Amino acid sequence: MRHACGIRPGRRPPGRALHLAPPPLTALALDHFARESVEVAVLEVGMGGRLDSTTVGRPAVEVVSRIDLDHQAYLGDTIEKIASEKAAIIRSGIAVSARQEPGAESLIVRRAAEAGVPLLLEGRDLHARVRRSGLDGLWLDLDGPGFTLDQVRVALLGVFQPGNALLAATAAHLLGVSEGAIRAGLGGAHWPGRFQVLPGPPPIVLDGAHNPAGARALAASLEAYFPGQRGTLIIGMFSDKDQPGILLPLLPLARRVIFTASEHPRAAPAASVKALAEKLWPGLKADLAPSPAEALRMALSDPRTPMVCVAGSLSILGPTLVQATEKTDIFSEDDLGR
Repeated sequence: MRHACGIRPGRRPPGRALHLAPPPLTALALDHFARESVEVAVLEVGMGGRLDSTTVGRPAVEVVSRIDLDHQAYLGDTIEKIASEKAAIIRSGIAVSARQEPGAESLIVRRAAEAGVPLLLEGRDLHARVRRSGLDGLWLDLDGPGFTLDQVRVALLGVFQPGNALLAATAAHLLGVSEGAIRAGLGGAHWPGRFQVLPGPPPIVLDGAHNPAGARALAASLEAYFPGQRGTLIIGMFSDKDQPGILLPLLPLARRVIFTASEHPRAAPAASVKALAEKLWPGLKADLAPSPAEALRMALSDPRTPMVCVAGSLSILGPTLVQATEKTDIFSEDDLGR
């Protein structure tokens, strides 16, 4: 919506950024889609689902990705409570769900039954098999009711992408998208800051990893794509995040960690995150950097590092990507709040 329709700042105090809360922005988007006779609108739920402004109308397909702990202050402190909020998007059409923890899956199954909505589950109805994986992409076999896609190339990297590709292909198939278009979409997908690898030397891995599940997925992907390589980790995160849960999967994989912070008001002071990390992992080789850009300079100045990984928040990935690629519009202002 922001890019397609050209939202522009109106009258506001000098130096203040434009911020539209999700409900008004969603309303503007839906109005625009109606005026332009959009055939298919893909709406990402902002947070949760039960009370989110995107849960209006009668969707043709609902997709529930992997559920883990996040936004506990708003959605609940257990996976089951969060799943109950997210499952509320299931209201009509056909629902598609990633493989879930048993408690979360049972809630999704119950919600679909109560709503009278057919449900396709990864592992039961939907399957993804990895043929080959490397820094040049993934090659997958995908199948579900009514479709089989063999040797599909997925441009996105990461051990979590086969499941994501399966959900996307299933949703597209249910909407009547052709096999050729599905293959083209998966082969051309680009997702900045989600196990994005910039070629080296040394290679730079960028991943938002702003919750424990994301950090675990990043750690597993680093071990899969860079086995035996302990590189330099640049990390910065928000003060309201589960900092131990993010740090613990990543610290064992780093030979050196550089702590930094963005200019975002929710950013945790780098020194406090460093102190916590040193308690969690005694003997950690740790440094402080005044900015993400300086952290990257410090990391790249070490000729011994085989790989650099930047993680913890999109707010530090943005400046890093700008520095590394000279692109200035990679993330929106809302993205940088994650």
